[in-house]
Amino acid sequence: MWGRARGKKWITPIANGGNYGWRVYEGFACTNNDPSLCTPTNYLSPIFSYQHLNGRCSITGGFVYRGSAGALPPGTYVYGDYCTGEIFTWDGTSQTLLLDTTLNISSFGEDEAGELYVVGLGGSLSKLVASGPCTYAIAPTSRDLGAGAATGTVAVTAGGGCEWTAVSNAPWLHVTSGASGTGNGTVAYLVDAYTGKPKSRKGTLTIAGRAFVVKQSR
Repeated sequence: MWGRARGKKWITPIANGGNYGWRVYEGFACTNNDPSLCTPTNYLSPIFSYQHLNGRCSITGGFVYRGSAGALPPGTYVYGDYCTGEIFTWDGTSQTLLLDTTLNISSFGEDEAGELYVVGLGGSLSKLVASGPCTYAIAPTSRDLGAGAATGTVAVTAGGGCEWTAVSNAPWLHVTSGASGTGNGTVAYLVDAYTGKPKSRKGTLTIAGRAFVVKQSR
């Protein structure tokens, strides 16, 4: 079961005769319609919820993957957001962005083999299939700087559903945003001012498995 109210969306497993707390609770949040009833143990709580942020507005519930074609790990729950076209997975612990589409996702389908399909409001039907090996690229790959402090960004190009991370290999290089991502993204970094010896130093950020080299001279 999935719900939507007051800027929140949530997914809850169905149980025969289960009490999900409406209207005392909306997802995990007490609505204060009747504060005396806000006792979480009296109700079945959602598995997870998320806010109406970044254009997200409404969960379209899907299916647990039971297919044999290997499109997803068995037991993965698939769902989407109607407004953003994002397709998500839930593995029992965390939410992951699987695909970012242009669809208004109105439904999901399942065939006799357990393979899953995505239905767009305009009538489109798309099958979820296993993606090829993930490939990554970054731009730029290096930067030469003077002695002063500096900031910059590195663009990451990756296939949909391909995860990556960004870490610094030098104490004077700092990842300030984009430490991890899925698909295309941007990593922002900060370089400390250089006042030491020798006259130059070199450090790297490892971004999506690629080296971004920073050389700083004074």
